[in-house]
Amino acid sequence: MTSSLLTVGLWLLTSVGFGAQVLTEKNWMNHPDIVEVRSMYQKVKDDKNAGKLKKKERKFKYCEPYEDTIRTLYTCCSNMNLSP
Repeated sequence: MTSSLLTVGLWLLTSVGFGAQVLTEKNWMNHPDIVEVRSMYQKVKDDKNAGKLKKKERKFKYCEPYEDTIRTLYTCCSNMNLSP
């Protein structure tokens, strides 16, 4: 979850510089980039809940505080149709 939030955050930071609308404290709920990310997240969540994604887990030994010991990856099966 943390890595996906980091990825989305970095994507937003890089896209703000090229976008026409600046992300502000007042418009962040309805900013086009935020709306797009929420839409992508919802599509993935819907496909996961519908059983269209294959779940892979990798377990790690405990090394440091705040590090994940289980990482989960959902991948698409090539023969399944995902949400548009």
